[in-house]
Amino acid sequence: MMQPAPETCKTIEPRIFRRRFLHGRHVRNLRIRDVARLAGTSRQLLDDLSAGRKLPTPSLVKRLAEVLGVRPEWLAGLVS
Repeated sequence: MMQPAPETCKTIEPRIFRRRFLHGRHVRNLRIRDVARLAGTSRQLLDDLSAGRKLPTPSLVKRLAEVLGVRPEWLAGLVS
């Protein structure tokens, strides 16, 4: 069962987020540990997000989007 992180963005589309997060990492050729360092978060949290065990907070979506060079709304699956 997916465990939401505190302050979870309730409108996030989890499957879309996971797919876009993985795509963004692939396009930028970034490993999980690289993204974690650049976004100021833990590798374990990013592993949990990638596996669908947790949902990101809005502030984490924003930081991840900055690292991946995409809009936060796109990463969260709120726009196509």
